[in-house]
Amino acid sequence: MGVDNGTRRGPNTGSCEVERFGFEPGPEFTLETFQRYAEDFKLQYFRKNENVSHLGAHTTILNGTSEPSVESIEGEYWRMIEVLYGADLETGIFGSGFPSKSSQLGSASHELMAFL
Repeated sequence: MGVDNGTRRGPNTGSCEVERFGFEPGPEFTLETFQRYAEDFKLQYFRKNENVSHLGAHTTILNGTSEPSVESIEGEYWRMIEVLYGADLETGIFGSGFPSKSSQLGSASHELMAFL
């Protein structure tokens, strides 16, 4: 099972390093490989924490292993996650998700698209 970790160099990749952007890119996965990775992580994580009381009523037993509910997984996600990063995002290059002063929000084409 070959997983590309981004270190391969082929004839079209050149020899220059990709400019650092504040984080290291992770490995590339196929959908099937990522699903196996996610299932393995879930089984290991919730097996380790299966005695934690907040999982109690939302955990079912399948073939001797505990299968956490969506509510348990989401609850654990929000318990752990905290976002503190994002200051070096180049909105001029990548966009921001918000309209800019130069966008044509009042244009006829924008109004036409609203009716489609």
